[in-house]
Amino acid sequence: MSSGFTGAQRLQAMQTVTAKQVAAWLGVNRSTIYRYVEERGFPKPVILSPRRQVFVCDEVIEWFRQRQENDIKVEEIRNALLAAG
Repeated sequence: MSSGFTGAQRLQAMQTVTAKQVAAWLGVNRSTIYRYVEERGFPKPVILSPRRQVFVCDEVIEWFRQRQENDIKVEEIRNALLAAG
């Protein structure tokens, strides 16, 4: 069953952010964001026009949360190895 919303209306209902905003939040530059898309499974941008791309905020936050969880696990393993060594 269809929700009755067009793709554009659904996108408007989502919170979106620019690469500049994402870069500022993560403390990296914009080119790093696009490298993350290619190399680290970062969410792909939604292309609104040839010169306008945005990221879905919830997708960016989920990527960051997963990454934090992985970093914590790596840190726990590292600490355990150092303690055992």
